[in-house]
Amino acid sequence: PFGHIIWCRVNVGSCKRWQTPPRHYSSHLESESLQEGSKTWIMANNGDLGWDDKVTFKCVSGNLPTQHTCVPVEHTAPGHSVPITVQFDTPLQPGIYKSTWILMHDGVAFGHIVWCEMEVTAPATDHQSR
Repeated sequence: PFGHIIWCRVNVGSCKRWQTPPRHYSSHLESESLQEGSKTWIMANNGDLGWDDKVTFKCVSGNLPTQHTCVPVEHTAPGHSVPITVQFDTPLQPGIYKSTWILMHDGVAFGHIVWCEMEVTAPATDHQSR
């Protein structure tokens, strides 16, 4: 065998297929820490097609609230990278929250899955802050 391993996930109940479209590919280069409610990922276009208006960054699972579950992606030529920023809302209840994202081309997922995790701790009471 040669080349990259390509994954495919099929949700049988909904009959929706997730697959890597021909010639579209991405990789996650780096990301910034969650700062002031936003997270930025740097995604590289490793395919041989440019990313156009049909490429979006979509939330595919998670419980970390955001006002936008689909974010537009700037046009990106092959061999170039683009920062993609998502704004998250801080949950009021303590717990660990996660949001999982992937690039989509015309509704079909491709590339690496990335995520953001946030831990919300209980607010300090008067007794705890002394």
